[in-house]
Amino acid sequence: MKLVIFFLVCFVSCAFSQEKNDLQVLIVSAEDSTIASEKKLDYASMDAQRLVRALTVAGKVDAQNIASLKNPSMEEFDKTVSALSKKKNQKFMFYFSGHSNENGLHLRDGSITKSKFHELLAGLKSKLKIVILDSCFSGALKAKGAQRAKPIELVQYNVDEPTGSVILTSSSGNELSYESEKLKGSIFTYHLVTGLYGQADSNNDGLVTIDELYNYVYAQTKFQSTVSGGRVQSPEFHSQLQGQGALVVSYPARVNGQIQLSKDAQGELTLASSKGINFFKFYKNKGEEKVLSVPRGEYDVTLASETQIGHGQIEIVENQTQAIDVQSLTWEKRVTPSVRAKGAQPQFLFGLLLASRPATKDNEENSMLGEFFLLSPSTEVLKGRWRLSVHLGGQDHKIKGSNETVKYSRMSIGGEGNYPGRENWNNEWLIGARTGLLSSASDNAVSTSASLFNLYLGSRFFPTGAKVNFDIIFGVESIKAGKEESKSSGSLGFAVNF
Repeated sequence: MKLVIFFLVCFVSCAFSQEKNDLQVLIVSAEDSTIASEKKLDYASMDAQRLVRALTVAGKVDAQNIASLKNPSMEEFDKTVSALSKKKNQKFMFYFSGHSNENGLHLRDGSITKSKFHELLAGLKSKLKIVILDSCFSGALKAKGAQRAKPIELVQYNVDEPTGSVILTSSSGNELSYESEKLKGSIFTYHLVTGLYGQADSNNDGLVTIDELYNYVYAQTKFQSTVSGGRVQSPEFHSQLQGQGALVVSYPARVNGQIQLSKDAQGELTLASSKGINFFKFYKNKGEEKVLSVPRGEYDVTLASETQIGHGQIEIVENQTQAIDVQSLTWEKRVTPSVRAKGAQPQFLFGLLLASRPATKDNEENSMLGEFFLLSPSTEVLKGRWRLSVHLGGQDHKIKGSNETVKYSRMSIGGEGNYPGRENWNNEWLIGARTGLLSSASDNAVSTSASLFNLYLGSRFFPTGAKVNFDIIFGVESIKAGKEESKSSGSLGFAVNF
């Protein structure tokens, strides 16, 4: 529950102060990724715009203190960070919405590695630093090196206000983060923004505290990621703060109006502003009285039951209550949308493997092996991402001292594990095992068959800007025909997959 404390830090304001928040903010939305297998995100840019508005309207942050980068290049990102490092703001917040893996954050033409990310933060002069990462496996980036609990090292200040570091991630180090068609944005950022606008105000005092925001975002993100069809997504936090003070995250009572829902209204209510910046969802049971607090503005209204959805419009004015009449809505059949992962997408990989294949019999010459392979979408197992692996191929071996050739056809099936690679390599480590059948026929002999078992280790690389990935693999294979003694040999291979 200390997570709340970090968040508050983001918008640190004295609980009873009317002054604007002096927070300096850098917001980065990266829809494209340098990793070819990571698909373009639909809502990264919209998530960033919604957070900017929530910070300026409800968080009282001066718009001039917010730098926003949309799908930036590495050069654009570095220039912006360099400029910010020369400023002396007391508080700094960094928000990222996009793709990432265990090694770093992915921009369209390069990666911000874990090491570079922490060096970047260390170079800022602010004595309070808040990091919010909305991307897959972002929990693995929250600490430098192997000690995941180690905080960013900051200069200590003897002042009676919060100082230190705060990192909030949308998922743990081995979890995906999700975008939702239903929410029209990232599940995590959606609840972060709606919480700032007042949905996290559990005691209805018109202020959202750090504790309230954390409890709301954590619980809602875990719940929504599950019911939307994805795996559980668990936000994580890492905080080292010193000092004290009455801290408030946002002031929804100053910017909100109210919506009155009639007793006969039932279902999921959606409010979307005409420009798409604000987006809210609520659920109401039939017969209950409900008044909702939302920011001022014009909204498209939808009310969805199990089978139908109604449409309408409404304008919300500060400190005024507007009623929604069910009879005034236009109704149609309801369609249920889906979710999409923010990161390595569930997908099939296929490609061609070429390998040096030593002879499996003493009277055969060495040869080359060629196989087509198919890898299934990955699933989290044994702290890695595992895929089903199917290989089909063949190889020819000449008989020593003759012109005779033995032709082999191969089929094998097994599993392949993918684990985080080294920083700056843009790679994954591979481990796999397959079992299958090897059948052979020579120019002057009858077909024979044998069982095979293949164990391999390797690395899959993701070249910057490339449309394909490539693997380097070392394998050991054992072959046994009938009652014959098994024959083992090694091989070195190269694969291209996409």
